[in-house]
Amino acid sequence: MNTERLNNSENSSGFNVEYTKEEKRERRLGFGRKILNFVRGEAHEKEPSKEYLLTEHMPMPENRKARQYFEKLYGHWDETGAKMPREIGESLELFVKDKNTWFGVHRSDSINGREFENDAILQKIMAEGLKNAGDASSGSIRRNPSVSKTVSHCEDMFHTAMNLKGSYKGSTGAILVAIPSEYLDEDGDVLPGMEEKVYNTDKNGVSVIKPEYLMGFMQSLGEGTTMKFKTRDEILKASRAQLEETEE
Repeated sequence: MNTERLNNSENSSGFNVEYTKEEKRERRLGFGRKILNFVRGEAHEKEPSKEYLLTEHMPMPENRKARQYFEKLYGHWDETGAKMPREIGESLELFVKDKNTWFGVHRSDSINGREFENDAILQKIMAEGLKNAGDASSGSIRRNPSVSKTVSHCEDMFHTAMNLKGSYKGSTGAILVAIPSEYLDEDGDVLPGMEEKVYNTDKNGVSVIKPEYLMGFMQSLGEGTTMKFKTRDEILKASRAQLEETEE
């Protein structure tokens, strides 16, 4: 019997073989490389998420503990509220990162986000502007108050996601506001001499953020839904169409 051939046959089959330490080490390394290549291949072939995720877009710190903290924080908001489509999120990034723009959102339960395209209150705001009565809840109305009294500043995508995903007093969406930063300071206070650039004034003396700074409305109905956005022009067009139907 040719024992050499038998041993070679057993070696190739993987059975009844006693390997040296070096051979065992090489087999482990080879197996590890196969797994690594497989994982890398999976990661390379994985399609990017159709949803805008903070965990994929926000910068992460190098420190391990800090990184774990932010991964958990961002992951929480990724899973909270309505889903944000990737295209919408990446478009919002342009405004958030634009140093020439002060960007924020206004949320109100008086706007019916479920039927926002046909909501009379929203249509009026888009046509005439957004009222900012300042500290009216405390009985004090003053001209040209800080924009931040009625608009939540979104200084990065984390705050943007929180404001759009979270509800304020039962709100079902938000008006997006973009004002040239040359008119405001970082806190949203109107710079001296820029009041008429930012505000109109209604017949009751209330300051109204000019309608041209209103980008549109983002519908956000909570868990199990996906955000939808319509521009100011689209909302006004729908308003005119309804008016024409009524007149007919």
